[in-house]
Amino acid sequence: MVAVGLVLLVLSVLAAAGIVLSNGENVQAEAFGVSLDGVSVGGLFLVGMAVGVVAMLGLGLMLLGAARRRAKRVAVKREVSSVRGERENLAEENARLQAELERNAASAPPTVAPATPAVGDWSAPHSNASADDVDAPGRHRG
Repeated sequence: MVAVGLVLLVLSVLAAAGIVLSNGENVQAEAFGVSLDGVSVGGLFLVGMAVGVVAMLGLGLMLLGAARRRAKRVAVKREVSSVRGERENLAEENARLQAELERNAASAPPTVAPATPAVGDWSAPHSNASADDVDAPGRHRG
């Protein structure tokens, strides 16, 4: 593919050189209200080639931008579908774990919380603080 492009480029340069060198007579050209007098046919051909090169450069940039935009859109779609799939997997895993938790809660024997001593219950163990360690009622020196 590169070789074919190179051959076509060389042939087009040779054809352009032949046209420019073989046409030396002057012509009058007008475009967009601008008149060019005394321009050779070869010079006019070179101007046409320059306009063609600029047009091809613009077309190439448009195609490059469109290809880049399409690639970005495809990547975003791929990411969105990946996130959706992951979200569905997480929802299924959550439902499975919730069902497992409910099964375990239903099959486990009920647990009884340990009794806490009531206020003023003297049967609870006390600290080994002596009367000298107490500043005020209930406060120990530390």
